Amino acid sequence: FDRVNTSPRTKIARLNDDSTLDSGFQVNTMATGNYFSSITDIYHIVSQSDGKLLLSGQFTYLVSGVSKKNVVRLNENGSIDPTFNLGIVIEDLFPSSNLSTNKPVPRADGKVVVGTTRDNGVNSIIAPLLLNSNGSWDTSFTPTLFSGDNLVTVLDLAVMEDGKILISGRHDFSTGMNTTQTGFVARLNADGTTDTGFQIFETLSTWMFKFTVLDNGKILVVSQSNQQSFAQRLNPNGTLDGTFNSGTGANGKINA
Repeated sequence: FDRVNTSPRTKIARLNDDSTLDSGFQVNTMATGNYFSSITDIYHIVSQSDGKLLLSGQFTYLVSGVSKKNVVRLNENGSIDPTFNLGIVIEDLFPSSNLSTNKPVPRADGKVVVGTTRDNGVNSIIAPLLLNSNGSWDTSFTPTLFSGDNLVTVLDLAVMEDGKILISGRHDFSTGMNTTQTGFVARLNADGTTDTGFQIFETLSTWMFKFTVLDNGKILVVSQSNQQSFAQRLNPNGTLDGTFNSGTGANGKINA
């Protein structure tokens, strides 16, 4: 969109609690200062404890004249936060598929976990990756989960209270001339190593799209396979909860 209630707004807006447009929040798309040079889509908006906003999507912006893309931090008034100087190029490898990639999630220590895609044929970026609070890449965080696979895409993630990181998505691996696509839910320790106390949940020919952690620690997850979507529930250790059965599921994509 480029207007909200007839007021100019480019893809991002904020409403007051009475539903009126917040006139004190507006992103800069004018070619002055720190500004967005293009905005195609916004996939995620995540609030930090200090009120600043982490955004991901398909966009480019300039900080001190240097072009950045796809992940940004905004101040409370919508201006680009120049103290978050993204130090790595984060690509959107699925720009036409409407997959909500590159989700940023803040940690209690101020660092930000980003659910990226690693394609051994296109880039060598890890998935997920960790950014310092100033936007630089924390290279000490080096997850090796599915490191030998052709493609690993993290579509959803959450930072748990104990600092562990729950992720879901899809990994592709080749055996001879064949490529197998497998959806997964896994958990990492705070340092990026694989949490061996969590049984990785996998299903063949599937994308694991979204999940939510319930109050009792169980995990509700939505997967899609050949235009058929299923809701499943996992126990806190990653095993399938057999007491939850959603039947044949929905005959289309479930987004959340």
